[in-house]
Amino acid sequence: MSAKKLHISLALTLGLLALVGMLTLLGTWGSGPALAQTGTGTIRVATTGNDAPGCGGTGNPCRTV
Repeated sequence: MSAKKLHISLALTLGLLALVGMLTLLGTWGSGPALAQTGTGTIRVATTGNDAPGCGGTGNPCRTV
């Protein structure tokens, strides 16, 4: 492979890598933080409660927050 073809191949490869990198950065920039889920916003807690998944309701209070 001649030096000129090698130089062109290297330039194209580096350009493609730069393009992919910029598109990746632009894609992750606008994602922003995750928003809280909507709901009642009230978690019920009691000394007799348990910390099972889904706790916090009237009939199933959590023990801790």
